[in-house]
Amino acid sequence: MGESKSLAESLGRGIAYARERSGVSQAVLAERSGVHRNQVSQLERGKSGGRNGAAADPHLSTVLKLAAALHVPPASLLFSPDDPLAVIEVMPGVEVEAYKAFGWFIGAGSPVGMTHDRAYVPDGLETDSSMRGMLQLLDLDRQIADAEHSLLQVEGGAKMVDAGLMSSDVADMLEQSAPSAEDLRTRIGALHRARANVIEGHRRKASLRATVARGLGVHPETDRGDD
Repeated sequence: MGESKSLAESLGRGIAYARERSGVSQAVLAERSGVHRNQVSQLERGKSGGRNGAAADPHLSTVLKLAAALHVPPASLLFSPDDPLAVIEVMPGVEVEAYKAFGWFIGAGSPVGMTHDRAYVPDGLETDSSMRGMLQLLDLDRQIADAEHSLLQVEGGAKMVDAGLMSSDVADMLEQSAPSAEDLRTRIGALHRARANVIEGHRRKASLRATVARGLGVHPETDRGDD
């Protein structure tokens, strides 16, 4: 791996990169986000602003405010989306490539038998599969959106033929290279059912945890364990 940078340095680079790409000054970003201009400057330099020159360690709310003002995902400020192979020191002595750090952050990985894919877990650290349900929902939402977009294209092509805006030959060629509207509707329905099943499954697990916790006299959110 190449030369690493600290998480504070990665955050500073992420803020500066997003700000410059948006074409705004530190003063404008400060005004939009409600974060003081001096703090914006310090964060971009990876510093806390203290006399000892400590690395920046802002509140999560500060990162969210800056991301909202810059119109970017909060994680993009931390994990160098412009350089996914950049090496970040996510914890003292723990270095990992940016895309793997992001994968660890969101709990990415696929179930492998009774274990969990450790591809994104930095060496020496442990994790669990508690984010699996959220990742399943995100993936299903993406598949539904893709299928619905394809359906709009197919139906739009038929309307263009009817309106004389597209030849039937072109429409036939497009139809041969894409699923039919009927197939897409079937797929969308199946995806929605799968999504509903995932949600219902997690509701049942949450209800079971609450029931068990009440029986043990423990608050259900005290120890969630793996989903």
